Amino acid sequence: MDNKRLTRRRFIAIGLLPSFGALVAACAPRVVERVVRETVVLEGTAQVVEKVVTATPPPARPAVNVTLTISGTQDQAKNYLRALEIFNAGHPGVNADLEHVPSAEYGATMQTRLAAGTAADVFQMEAGMWINYEGKGVALSLEPFIASTPGFDKADFFDVPREFFTYQGELYGLPAYGGPLVTYYNTEAFEEVGLDPLPTDVAQADDWNWDALIAAAGKLTKREGDLVTRWGWVAPHEEWFIYIYSGGARLLNEDATRCLLDSEEAIAALQWMHDAIYKHKVAPAKTMVTQRAWNLFPAGRVGVMIDRRWVSSSYVRQGLPRNWRLAPLPKGPGGRRSTTSSWAFSVYAKTKSPDEAWILASWLAGTEGILTLGIEGVPQRKSITMTQTFLADTNSPEENRIFVDQMADAVFQPAKTPKWNQLLQEAFNPELDRLWADKATAREVALAMTKKANEILAS
Repeated sequence: MDNKRLTRRRFIAIGLLPSFGALVAACAPRVVERVVRETVVLEGTAQVVEKVVTATPPPARPAVNVTLTISGTQDQAKNYLRALEIFNAGHPGVNADLEHVPSAEYGATMQTRLAAGTAADVFQMEAGMWINYEGKGVALSLEPFIASTPGFDKADFFDVPREFFTYQGELYGLPAYGGPLVTYYNTEAFEEVGLDPLPTDVAQADDWNWDALIAAAGKLTKREGDLVTRWGWVAPHEEWFIYIYSGGARLLNEDATRCLLDSEEAIAALQWMHDAIYKHKVAPAKTMVTQRAWNLFPAGRVGVMIDRRWVSSSYVRQGLPRNWRLAPLPKGPGGRRSTTSSWAFSVYAKTKSPDEAWILASWLAGTEGILTLGIEGVPQRKSITMTQTFLADTNSPEENRIFVDQMADAVFQPAKTPKWNQLLQEAFNPELDRLWADKATAREVALAMTKKANEILAS
């Protein structure tokens, strides 16, 4: 009697033995038969005859494996898995696998992988990564692939993100998502205090300006004794960059080698933000806010906030009441200028399968890939933002067009310098905290920021 233990492997092997002949037959080269017709001459007469021709086609080329590394949430990873299933089904020559890294760990993980030469074939190139890796050979130039891909048009990408991921005239990342800031306002609060709805058309929004924002925020602010139960406007300190640009000033010069915050326009913009808190008292000081604006807004504790498109997607997913609408940014002395950012799909410089990696990256950044992944921000291809799928997603078409319209004058953030984080941490944020706490004037803060920033840029 055989007393050998029946392991799972042995069970599978025994179960397969009776089918060995069938397995061999299945693995044998497939013979293809086809009927061909020929004209032959028989006894002086041309006749058409048929004969069977057999042929063994060459074996199918195995699919090339490529890996995609992304950051984000578990839900976003699930979207990518679904998208890669669709991609693999439509591209039998490529087999794409997914590696998901939580957002908080992504930067450090990619830094380690790139240093070790072990990064994935395709990866998300975040804006904060690109300012450190530009020109250092971590990604392939996409120009040869673009030139050999019929119908691929770089001009379909919005100018600002395309130029950001361009180095010495060549594109190194296909921008995917990003988007500018817009105004969110509580429609119930507006109706309560007798304010008219804000326009959605940027061309008709000239009256929605800085003065109008302060006036509306004054009506919207609600107090019970010394307690503010609803702020008219919240947190100018969260997005202070846009008020510098809308005020007609700039943070840095064109090549990011000199700080320009000592201009009179920049000082006036900082003063306007300070006045909203301490003179008009329609916005809270930074120390008075323990939550971000997007958390306070749906609870009715804020009348107006400035934020990006992903916030509205988040509200809809959570099933929050739609007691809010969108409008353009308030117009400042220098226009209506938003910041925008983006991330892109890049092909690793050391990939062993550059052609297949390009096929994956271009699909992910194309119409089918973006719409399969789901829309949270603003797709960075103009053609996608004109589709009904985008225009009808989450917001009304008129509201979604606001994001598209404001891309025209948007300023990319971060600035294109590897010293950006150092500028924030050592030059800008400490001085701005003095302004938000009413411990220094706008002029003092602007001059101090400029001096420290220029020392960093010159070092």
